[in-house]
Amino acid sequence: MTDHPTLGDIVRAQHRLKAHLRPTPLEEAAGLGAGTFLKLENTNLTHSFKIRGALNAMLSLDEKALARGIIAASSGNFAMAVAYAARLCGAAAQILMPVGTPEKKASGVRRYGAGAEAVLFGDNFDQAEAEALRRARGGLTWLSPYNDRRVIAGAGTIGVEIVSELPRVERVLVPVGGGGLISGVATAVKELDPAVEVIGVSAESTPAMFNVFHDSDRPQVWNTLAEALSGDIEAGSMTVPICKRYLDDVVLVAEEQIASAMRFLVDVQGWVVEGGGAVGVAALLQGAIPRDGKITAVVVSGGNVDGETFRRVLQPGSDPCVRCLEDLLRRELEAEGLRVETATEDGEPVLVVGEMKVFPRRLLEGQIAEAGDPEAVDLDWLARAHRAYFRNLRRFHPSLVTRSAS
Repeated sequence: MTDHPTLGDIVRAQHRLKAHLRPTPLEEAAGLGAGTFLKLENTNLTHSFKIRGALNAMLSLDEKALARGIIAASSGNFAMAVAYAARLCGAAAQILMPVGTPEKKASGVRRYGAGAEAVLFGDNFDQAEAEALRRARGGLTWLSPYNDRRVIAGAGTIGVEIVSELPRVERVLVPVGGGGLISGVATAVKELDPAVEVIGVSAESTPAMFNVFHDSDRPQVWNTLAEALSGDIEAGSMTVPICKRYLDDVVLVAEEQIASAMRFLVDVQGWVVEGGGAVGVAALLQGAIPRDGKITAVVVSGGNVDGETFRRVLQPGSDPCVRCLEDLLRRELEAEGLRVETATEDGEPVLVVGEMKVFPRRLLEGQIAEAGDPEAVDLDWLARAHRAYFRNLRRFHPSLVTRSAS
């Protein structure tokens, strides 16, 4: 038996889960291009695809493994799924989550699992996972959110449902963090129809699988709307060879593009979706994936977003938009050979170049006011325009940007 889940494993998972989970809707989204459909995992139990893998894994455990108790690590969605599955199977569960986990996800563990304990530990997912693995050595049954053939097989049932309901599908877009979801979906889709493209989408701030696929070394940025996709990939994870075998590409989207996708999903489709679940939609809206008429299924992986975060996203000049513009400005100015320092004045970020200061929030709010529509503001163009402005400043007034890089 291979270490990697097979199509047979996925079909058995589908049979195992059918008494507990119903197939999720596949909804047309004409606003993303003709022939585009959303696979709405935000409508699943615990409002995330994670219930498929957690429940399949738990239902596969023997009585001894369940009696020892379950331990897992999660950025939130897997935690709620494990809590629900543990309650269903009569097992105790301990789930470690980063201290900054959204409150909706942390409280969800207590809501879904009477015998589940939510433990907030560490500044990020990697630290929480390392501590969970340490505790697992004491005899608890460890469940990885992605590096587990049973978890991957459960996620793979999404792929079976897509091909079954949309047999003409030509392309599937899937959010990717550690790769558990896309490994299962890609295995199912490619084994059923090798001609279908499977493309992973992640945030620029969560590039773990992008780095693996493209032999890159982009850094993790933990402050992101897509916290569900955060974290590096466990050494030796089975998701890596699966993704290298089955994926056609992995692409990245920026924070503001994710925020725009979240607004589109609520304004046009009527769904509340978290940042990590919206990355596939962001890729189509922003052109990372072309709207070329191919029959496309986009996996919307979850809908667990804090109310405060969601309200910020819906507001023009929201924090994610400002962070994105700040990053773009810094990148363009440094590419011009300028030394850029970051500071804070009156609680808002400012970029300092010599004697000049750029306030991303004020700049963005001014552009929105001028355009009359937040969606009409092109952040990339705005950053490039400022690069050209500073280029002329250095040419005609060099003393204003005296601290240039050599």
